[in-house]
Amino acid sequence: MPIANTYLEALPYIDAEPTAAERAAAEALILAEISPENQPSPTRSTPLTHPSLSPPIPLALSPLMSAEISRSAASPRTPLSAIDLSRYESPSQPSADTSLEESTAVLARAYAAHSYMRSRAVHLDLLDSHGKNAWLVGNWHLEAELKSLERELARVNREVDLITLARSGAQKDVEAEMKMLEEAWQKGISKTIETQVATAQLRAEILETMRMQTRQ
Repeated sequence: MPIANTYLEALPYIDAEPTAAERAAAEALILAEISPENQPSPTRSTPLTHPSLSPPIPLALSPLMSAEISRSAASPRTPLSAIDLSRYESPSQPSADTSLEESTAVLARAYAAHSYMRSRAVHLDLLDSHGKNAWLVGNWHLEAELKSLERELARVNREVDLITLARSGAQKDVEAEMKMLEEAWQKGISKTIETQVATAQLRAEILETMRMQTRQ
C-alpha cells in the first residue's frame, strides 16, 4: 500500500482569500527579487537557484583532468564493454603442430573457464533452491517495516488534524473580536487622517489671517 502524501495547513482561517489581482501582484514581487538569469523562461518553468544561495564554487581541475575531459567530450561515444564475454567461450583446440608451451597455456585457460562455469552453475543451483525463500523473507520484513511506518504516519496525521482543528477553532472563536478591532483600527486611522487634514486647514487659515493683519 503506497504512503499517501501529507498536506499541512499553516494559513489563517479568518482572513479573506486573496483576489486574482493581489495574487498577481505578490507573484510579481517575488519574481522581482529573483535575478534575471534565474527567472522562469519559455523552456524552464521554475528558477534554477534561489537568490539567497551562494554562487556555485568553480571546479579547481588540474590541467591533466581538464585535458582528459576535453578529449572525452570531443571523442565519439562508444558502447561500454564492462563484461568480458570471452570467459564464457570455450578456447579453440590447438592444432597438432602446436608447441607444448602453447598447449599448456590453452589447457590452463580451459581449466580456468571450466572452474568458473562450474562455480557459477553451483551458485545458480543454490539460488534456485534457497533464493526464493530468502527473497520472500526479505519482502516480509520490508512489508512489516512499511506497515509500521504507515501506522506511525497515520498517528502523526491524526495529531496534525487535531492541531489543525484546534487552530481553526481558536481563530474562529476570536474572529468577531478581530473584525471589531480591525474596524476600530480603520476608524482610528481615518479619524487621525481627518484630524491631520483639519489641522493643516486650520494652520493655513491662521497663516492667511496673520498675513492679512500684517498687510493692514
